Amino acid sequence: MNKIRRFIIIFCILLLPCMVNAEECKNNSIKIQSISLKDKSEYTEELSKTTFENNKINLDLKMYDVGDYIEYELKVKNDSDEKYYFDEKSLNINSDYFDYSILSNDHSNSIAPNTEKIIYLKVQYKREVEKDKFFSGKYVSNNTVTLKSSNNSNSITNPLTNNNKLTIFLFILLIIQLVLYFTRDKRINKTMVLLLGILLPFEVAALCNFELDINSKITIGKVKPNPCTFNGELVQGAEYVNGQYTYRYMQEHDIDLDNWVNITNDGWGVILTDKESTDDVTTKLCTSINEKPIVSMSYMFSNSKTSKIDLSSFDTSSVTNMECMFHSVSNVKEYDFSNFNTSKVISMVSMFVGNDSLENINMDGWDLSGSLNGSGIINGMFSISDNIKTVSMKNWKIPESFTHVGGYRQLCLKPNELEYIDVSNWDLSNTKDISGVFGNFTGKEIRGLDTWDTSNIENMYNVFGDNSQIESLDLSSWDTNKVVNMNSMFINSPNLKTIIVSDKFKIDNVTDSVNMFSNCPKIAGENGTLFNSNHLDKEYARIDEPGKPGYFTRK
Repeated sequence: MNKIRRFIIIFCILLLPCMVNAEECKNNSIKIQSISLKDKSEYTEELSKTTFENNKINLDLKMYDVGDYIEYELKVKNDSDEKYYFDEKSLNINSDYFDYSILSNDHSNSIAPNTEKIIYLKVQYKREVEKDKFFSGKYVSNNTVTLKSSNNSNSITNPLTNNNKLTIFLFILLIIQLVLYFTRDKRINKTMVLLLGILLPFEVAALCNFELDINSKITIGKVKPNPCTFNGELVQGAEYVNGQYTYRYMQEHDIDLDNWVNITNDGWGVILTDKESTDDVTTKLCTSINEKPIVSMSYMFSNSKTSKIDLSSFDTSSVTNMECMFHSVSNVKEYDFSNFNTSKVISMVSMFVGNDSLENINMDGWDLSGSLNGSGIINGMFSISDNIKTVSMKNWKIPESFTHVGGYRQLCLKPNELEYIDVSNWDLSNTKDISGVFGNFTGKEIRGLDTWDTSNIENMYNVFGDNSQIESLDLSSWDTNKVVNMNSMFINSPNLKTIIVSDKFKIDNVTDSVNMFSNCPKIAGENGTLFNSNHLDKEYARIDEPGKPGYFTRK
């Protein structure tokens, strides 16, 4: 009985620090009194007012270049009768591209009892976001940063603190040692009990930290603001010339009329002033003029003879019209439009029509979801542009209906020397109809199909029909559970040999699959099943297995 009583007494004594600290943790004694902007780099913007509530700071920032920063002044108050501690180790951060740092106005790491103190919080863009992570010309990073303070300085400096797993381990070890203390060599175990009794209160102190949470939404923009000023009267048709560009207020250029025409949008249209010049176009585009945005780029570079255009300054976030923007003998061979924000564009009709010099184009991150005309937004985009070799269309955001895109309609991608198009990570979350999306495609390869989420698609009629060069398709991510129409899905693809799918490729709800594999003479399943003209519908739209013939190969 004495051994048990001694066990309970010792155990309660060792747990006392936990109980004391647990009681203290009920009230958060460190409170934010105010937050204000102290300093920022030139182009850093606050997208919305910085706010705080219940000791949680909400930051909403916009940055452009590595090195951009914003610094805030936080006034915090210690309502308790104890001193609290913090330092750089108090920041718990998980961010690949941004640094967070804190510093007090007196460079100390403590807040005295019942006093207020100024803390500086700095957020800095430290590493460039990779281009393929941009969507619609920007990258949004949501970070949560936790600033911890404690009434025990050891919880800041002691490497044993801030680790709940270690706490649990020490508790278990303590119990084991207490048991051993009454049963085995008391000299060894007395030392262990004493050591654990000393360590545990320090560990438990970490559980009593008071936390200030920082939620930060940081948008990385690709285009720095370049506001311009027009000194004349701001009336419809007012003209402003800046460098190599001419702007008209509430007007856009129309090549058919060879003149400017009125528009209702409250903004500016723009064109290249001298289209006969072969000089490189290097002038930075105005992102706004008298706080009015650029809204139309219709026929902006049509018939231009330049061979190089600097697009890095283009802010297209308010542009609605890009019709015939690069229409007809520009001499430019390669374009990179990955910084373009196309979320408000409603027409890209014939954007590159007759552009014979164009070979490679990057349109990553384009948002077409604002289109009321489905794929009609890009109608005739590459018509009579016969030398295109590669087209990158990663991370496109697709409207509800996106039909007949890749081949003889819409994009009009028809050159036989087209090596590939890259459609990785298309956002199809609002899309139901992709019928004919790559119909009559003449290129050799469609990259990125294995990244598509097709779980909401209902119509896949003629998706890959009339593909003359394609040899394989990786559809391993395709979920076809909602699809009802697979009519002519792979029809007239004479070189198609391999179609890779997973178990998510379902045909249970398909009601129309006529001619699904018609004229696909080279198709073969993974178990050796070859094309059979008697099996052209969904019957063989499955993974080829022994006793269960099909035309598909498992990933």
